[in-house]
Amino acid sequence: MSKTKIKISKTKSKKTKSNPLKFTWTRFLIFLIIVAITFGVGYGFKEPIERLLNSSNNVEAIGDISKIDDNGLSVHFIDVGQGDAIAIRFPDGKTMLVDAGKQKHYDKLYSYLTNIFFKDNSKVFDYLLLTHSDDDHCGAMANVCADFVINTIYRPYMYCKYVKGEINYDETNGNTTNKNVCETLVYYKTIKAFNGEINSNGQATQIIWTDLDTVNSAYKIKSDTYGYSIDFYAPTQKYITSSAGSIANDFSPIMVLNYNDKKIMLTGDASTTSETLAMQNAELPDVDLLKVGHHGSKSSSGQAFLEKIKPEIAVISVNNKEYNKLPTTEAMNRILGVGATIFRTDENGSIVANITSELDAQLNIYALGQGQTIYIHVEYLISGIIVLAIGLCFNKKIKF
Repeated sequence: MSKTKIKISKTKSKKTKSNPLKFTWTRFLIFLIIVAITFGVGYGFKEPIERLLNSSNNVEAIGDISKIDDNGLSVHFIDVGQGDAIAIRFPDGKTMLVDAGKQKHYDKLYSYLTNIFFKDNSKVFDYLLLTHSDDDHCGAMANVCADFVINTIYRPYMYCKYVKGEINYDETNGNTTNKNVCETLVYYKTIKAFNGEINSNGQATQIIWTDLDTVNSAYKIKSDTYGYSIDFYAPTQKYITSSAGSIANDFSPIMVLNYNDKKIMLTGDASTTSETLAMQNAELPDVDLLKVGHHGSKSSSGQAFLEKIKPEIAVISVNNKEYNKLPTTEAMNRILGVGATIFRTDENGSIVANITSELDAQLNIYALGQGQTIYIHVEYLISGIIVLAIGLCFNKKIKF
């Protein structure tokens, strides 16, 4: 039997690739018109468009500090890890430092102050204020005194006592009646540095205790010519016996910077006890920005206090990786509950609040760290529109 072989031939069909784009002079002209309008509108209205693209509860967050109004008032919340360091430049050019963070993070503070804050390399602080004796606020104060000139120092009514080895230092002179005393080495080094500081005139720097009568009258920080002032609302007592947090924390001043009808409140580590006493002692104002007390601790930023001052913006100096208990959920929920937009130094890097100098002043927020990476520039929008225009103008399926 013979086998029949069946041959199956395969015919390869050629597939023609279809080009989805179509070029005509009409389409090209329409594309050029769209590009011209995009560039014209984009760069003609660059600032308002970027403000709209990056707005959060009407808060402007910018990464480019070259836009700061140097004729206004600027408050720099410097990222120094888990701690506070706040540098202020007033409209008349005077400067102030509030706290200095921990000694181990001093390199970050020094770098920021010398490379960003002091543009003229003067390295002179007209005012320096220490809120209280905790290490994350006064740890690097001795370094600051060594590297910068301080003309006036404001210090807490916390007496220093350090007796160890050859050191025998006691500001109470053995009488601790109705006096709060701190016996840590870091506080001793701070007070020693304060006492040895020389001002820009070659004289011993003046040291002022931060009780309300003193800081709100004879030694009030203000300028009638430039229209700024600082009002102190706490601590209301020179001798503190109870606190929702710690006794040391409640030596922190609750203070309000006033300029151009805008208000920025700084609170150090003041607890709800100090907040309540401040509300009982005076009529607290509505504020535009609150520096959150004690890094977002649940013992600060009480509900009644927040509802009284009604902050639109809240800044938290914190490092959650360094100390993961802060900020607390309780404090965050209370702050968000009053409608405040929150900025954090561990997420946004150093943060600058700038009150502009014009009559219709704005309070602008500049996030210099990680917050800068999510900032949307108008160039991004222009690029996206051009790519979209190419797809629309030269698409075969769209007829012109």
